[in-house]
Amino acid sequence: MPSSKTNRTELPRFGWPIQVKPEPCLPTTPEEAEAAFSANGDRSVAVRACRESFQSTSVFCLWIVYKDLLNEYAQQGWGPPPEFPTPPPFSIEPITGCGRGMVANRVIKTGETILVERPIVMHPAAVPLSPDHPRGMWGVVEDMYEVSFPHLGERERSLYMDLWNCKQLTGTLGNQLVGIARTNGLQSTFTRSKHLPHYGGVYPNISRCNHSCGPNATVKFDEEKMAMRLLANRTISAREQITISYTVLGDPCADRQDDLKTKYVFTCACKHCKPTKRSRPSRPLKHPYWNIPNQTTSDQVDVEAEIYVSDVRRDQISDRLSHAEELWEEWLSPLSKQSDRDLLQFHEDALVIIAQEGMEFTRIHDIAYLAHACAALEDEGGFRRWGNMLISLSGWSQGDEGGLQMKTWQDWVREPKTSPAWGLRVQTRGMAKGKGKA
Repeated sequence: MPSSKTNRTELPRFGWPIQVKPEPCLPTTPEEAEAAFSANGDRSVAVRACRESFQSTSVFCLWIVYKDLLNEYAQQGWGPPPEFPTPPPFSIEPITGCGRGMVANRVIKTGETILVERPIVMHPAAVPLSPDHPRGMWGVVEDMYEVSFPHLGERERSLYMDLWNCKQLTGTLGNQLVGIARTNGLQSTFTRSKHLPHYGGVYPNISRCNHSCGPNATVKFDEEKMAMRLLANRTISAREQITISYTVLGDPCADRQDDLKTKYVFTCACKHCKPTKRSRPSRPLKHPYWNIPNQTTSDQVDVEAEIYVSDVRRDQISDRLSHAEELWEEWLSPLSKQSDRDLLQFHEDALVIIAQEGMEFTRIHDIAYLAHACAALEDEGGFRRWGNMLISLSGWSQGDEGGLQMKTWQDWVREPKTSPAWGLRVQTRGMAKGKGKA
């Protein structure tokens, strides 16, 4: 049986964010979808009219839902809409080459909530397709949308029909409604479904956000309130377009372009896909993990070389947390020869690379590691600095569990010595010295 001292160094004791919780994957092949449908049991879907209360006559969302979730959420109604900043810090405006988009009308700070809103429609991201339907594979879903759409209010119907549709049209209302949903749906996960938790929600304003491979905002869905929160990943300047991601940002540029072209019929021209100037880190990098081979030094822009280096950086970002866990465990071993600077430099350099690639939404894990490392070194100032930074990025603290996690970090920052990581590195050094004397 492991000793209690050994158990104290295990990552689960420190609370999220420092561990990455596995999330269920959306089926990507017909075989995976069939397996998920079979595991789900009842494949039938129904339409639920979502209201603020069971007494309300107005419907804010049509939820096409598998019957395993039909009675799992908010049977008495979803309650009043969540609060959001007023006046809103954005406007919806024409964007050259991109239809309309969301534009900041003032400076928006890092971590600030830009908007919280509920969907107009919600449908499963994976549905049993109906090849025998006279209107084709999506025919059953089209029928459900067409029959239920009139139950929405006039305002909701107008906002919905004003959204872009990139899917093939057949001339029917149901086809148009499903096309808009498939074009503008944002992933909204309902965790009480073990097999098919992924849904696509269409939102009045957030679905207006255009794509970037280095987005300045991110979305977080609150399944208990049926609402999506839009948060700033970094400081957004006044008149800057507010962007989110439509694809997997850790994938190579070519794969991202293929995905966007296939699903949304456009080619991304953001600075990460069509660089017009050299991309340089904000300061020199020191940890060997972040060394990149074949990086050009010329001031001239070699587009292929820039994209290659960006792909390498994104791959490093995607893989860094498994390396971070190994570094942490080695650092806390009594036999460790690793320097304190090595561990800290790894995560400080990670923050530089993450900012360079516009992937700030991933940085919270590195900030948490830096806070825990300072606690392990009994560095109160460093722990409070990184802990307060983590707390300020409140997008990770959603729902009841998130609220408890946030309170835990606030308590630790007030009293750093209550952190479960406090003094761990100091203690392992003492153990190593003791063994050396023996």
